[in-house]
Amino acid sequence: MVKQKPLEEGERGVIINISSITYQYGQTGNVPYSASKGGVASMTLPMTRDLSRFGIRVVTIAPGLFESLSAIINERMKQKLISQIEYPARFGKPDGEFNKLVVHLIENTYMNGEIVRINAGTRLGKL
Repeated sequence: MVKQKPLEEGERGVIINISSITYQYGQTGNVPYSASKGGVASMTLPMTRDLSRFGIRVVTIAPGLFESLSAIINERMKQKLISQIEYPARFGKPDGEFNKLVVHLIENTYMNGEIVRINAGTRLGKL
């Protein structure tokens, strides 16, 4: 990326990392997963500081519960998880809501060094 010809305002691209809302809120029985997602989230600002001088932005998305998860869990667990979601009380849509956020982050050149949660107000905790 550093060797690319810069676009307007000197931008050479954007790195979008994927974390999870568990980086901040944790979830019972998911210590390793939460810790790994916390590591991804923690890289955001240092990477921003290291790469901004080259015109490279860094943004992290911390998604909540999406339909991809609902395909691998049973109905009881699905309902338990949905009860943790504020509004709309359903799993997110990867092909609509998540993808639109990615496009927005690519197009919005002022977004840099941020962790963006997309979770319908979900705060996973004790299940």
